[in-house]
Amino acid sequence: MRRNARTIFILVCLGLIGCFGCFTIWNHYKDNVENDNTCEFTRTYKLLLITPTENEDDFYATLQNAEGVQTVLVNNEEKLELEEGQIYEFVFRKGNSIIEDTIQSIFDNTDLVEIKKTDRTLEDGINESICS
Repeated sequence: MRRNARTIFILVCLGLIGCFGCFTIWNHYKDNVENDNTCEFTRTYKLLLITPTENEDDFYATLQNAEGVQTVLVNNEEKLELEEGQIYEFVFRKGNSIIEDTIQSIFDNTDLVEIKKTDRTLEDGINESICS
């Protein structure tokens, strides 16, 4: 009797350990699949005007590209030193959402990953399509 109880106890413990392992593997797989749904793209803009806000981590930027001019709110937690009149490449990260291909929509619906100064002109700048 004692031997059967011990065997059952060991089997139950092994079953619980196996379930925990399966659960851990499933969560890891699910997290990786969710991360695969993001993508990055780059757009080139000329920075026409910088307007400070009350929050020192943000500023309004008036940007120009081939389609026109738009003023957007930019997060500047990294305290980048940007100059008016210069051309910059903006790298954006997008999730699953479908967004309109306008400056305002891009800034409203994506995460700004990086801003870097470029020697390119607006005409030959990087203007990758919004990934889907």
